[in-house]
Amino acid sequence: MKKSLILGAVLLSAIAAGAQKYNMVVETTDGQKTVIPVDDIDNMSMTPQPDYIESDHLVYALYTTQLSNPGRATYRIDFANAPADQNGLPVSKGDMVVSMEFTAPASAENSPAILPAGNYSAGNNTANFTFNCAASDVAIRVADGNDQDAISYEVIIGGYVDVNLVDGEYDIRAELTTISGLSLNASYCGPIRFVNNPANSGTFADDFDVTFENAQGRFYGNWYYPFSDDMMLQLYTGTIENGKQTEGYWLELETNLPKAADPTALTSPRVADGVYTVDTREDPGNFYYCYQPFTFVSGKVIDFFGQPTNIGSTITHIDKDGTLRLAHISGGTVTVSGNGTRFDFDLTTSAGVKVTGSYSGTPNIHNLCDNFDSQPARPFSTLEDDYSMNFADNAIALAYDEGNNFLIQGKKSIYLMVSDPQRVKGDYIAFDLISDENGLVDGTYTVNDTFEPFGVLKGRANYSGSPIFSWFGNLEDIDPDGYNNIMAPVNGGTFTVATDAQGVSTITFNLTDDNGHAITGSWSGTITRVSDEDLAAPARKALRMR
Repeated sequence: MKKSLILGAVLLSAIAAGAQKYNMVVETTDGQKTVIPVDDIDNMSMTPQPDYIESDHLVYALYTTQLSNPGRATYRIDFANAPADQNGLPVSKGDMVVSMEFTAPASAENSPAILPAGNYSAGNNTANFTFNCAASDVAIRVADGNDQDAISYEVIIGGYVDVNLVDGEYDIRAELTTISGLSLNASYCGPIRFVNNPANSGTFADDFDVTFENAQGRFYGNWYYPFSDDMMLQLYTGTIENGKQTEGYWLELETNLPKAADPTALTSPRVADGVYTVDTREDPGNFYYCYQPFTFVSGKVIDFFGQPTNIGSTITHIDKDGTLRLAHISGGTVTVSGNGTRFDFDLTTSAGVKVTGSYSGTPNIHNLCDNFDSQPARPFSTLEDDYSMNFADNAIALAYDEGNNFLIQGKKSIYLMVSDPQRVKGDYIAFDLISDENGLVDGTYTVNDTFEPFGVLKGRANYSGSPIFSWFGNLEDIDPDGYNNIMAPVNGGTFTVATDAQGVSTITFNLTDDNGHAITGSWSGTITRVSDEDLAAPARKALRMR
């Protein structure tokens, strides 16, 4: 390793005479001192520096302050021995891209951020003057083409990196060891302008208006979103260089569209006309992705393994000097008209700043839906004929008031279950339904996926294949692995609740599964009614995880 050494307090003649005990003090240029008693030195030699692979092509540099330790930051640097492609990967056989994440004291200024000079050793992102092995690797192109094996990734597990900075020019010398035992010596010489992580940015103080010049989007249409198709809509102004914005506004809206019958058939997806409002819920429907059409997701910052990360809908502005401002969108509307060619914005940030603006044109939206064909195949029902339910003698009806906004934004939902309390005898049935402020009341409830009182959500499977919303099953007929042999999603029909003067309710079921079979039966008794206020947190979780 190339180092500049300052040797002091070494008087060889005095040592030879034995007149006094001396130490050798080694001070490197980063100010670190090592003291070694002379009596402990058997031999001293200077090893020449290795031959470094000159890698003076800067691919990417990102500066991020650590959310858990504001005085500390990470500095991500990708450098290469030859120009990389648009994805930051090596182009020609034998080329490499070294990606390293350094941990050091936070820069005095976010823009431009400056990586402190010093000697960096292998670490795990928790100490200054280390590089994070979990986020550092070398990408080496070993073959031509786009095969996944064309690029070999070597995780860096050890070594040292010297960083020097003179007159705005970095001199970085890295002597590294990878997980396969490869020794790699690489250098970078040149300027580094770090991109400031949006989570470090300043904020907007005043209301502003933007006429956006361009728009694009990524349509995902994930099948496990039960009521909407998800996409990311991006609108921007200013300058784009090498795929990165260097000046202007950037509005990013995590948007939910009406559900398409076959999202893969949308060769040129469009944003449906309508008024889109913000969904501010933390985990819609217990992670069932219960977003409604014509909504967009509010923005916020989360702690992702110690790194501040923005999610949801945001707006940023970057100046020519790299100064970045960011705000999370927490309210307002987006009005879309003209078959997805006119957008009018009336938004509010989490700090209360008003953001207005417009865009005219057709966004360039790419269809990235790649999981539609992987969803569980219907019918889910295992019934081979119509079924008459037979509940256990001790079966109860439980109506759990989930409150407003749990399943559907702005709506109260009720989880209604009829079952043996221990869930081991007879049949069971469960529904997710929408109610008004009075909760479960007498009347006829229809399985139709409407988000209005007396509407019931159809049975579905979530992304892991587990049943969600309204399902029927038999608790006694199970296979050796504990799975129900008789079960079906409730896909249509009605049930009626009627209560007599003594408070005894009768629930009458006239339902259908997703294969055309009738599911009928009735239950009578006193309905047990509970809400979040009645249950401790573990009990609430047990009900909701069901």
